[in-house]
Amino acid sequence: MNSYETAHNFDNVIKLVFKRLINSFNKRKEQEITLEQFFLLDIINNHPEINQNELSQIACKDKSAVVRQVDILENKEIVNRKTCPLDRRKNKMMMTDKGCEIFKKGNEFKDDFLNQILEVLSEEEKKELNKILLKLLKSLND
Repeated sequence: MNSYETAHNFDNVIKLVFKRLINSFNKRKEQEITLEQFFLLDIINNHPEINQNELSQIACKDKSAVVRQVDILENKEIVNRKTCPLDRRKNKMMMTDKGCEIFKKGNEFKDDFLNQILEVLSEEEKKELNKILLKLLKSLND
């Protein structure tokens, strides 16, 4: 197998997993947020008291798109914005208790979804895939 074929297959897997994740996530009965909003909650969860500019940078979204999504999350009482005392133009965001519960359910769904995809692999293949993914992560983070 040549590197073009590997890259092509990798691209196809990423696209198909993402497409199925979007469809499955948005069809959940207890769906209170979109997958895009879940991704923002994931960033907020990993960066407590993040401001909107930082959130838009990490999410690779323009500021106005992030503000719209955060407005929706705030109206649903999933996140709170707190004005930064040192710079009143900046708002720090935190998940509410309701937001933490919604995030927890979304995370459980995501984990179950990904585990279902991995069911076709043997334990040995899962270990090898994990090794390869860690190598890719390290390379991307360097």
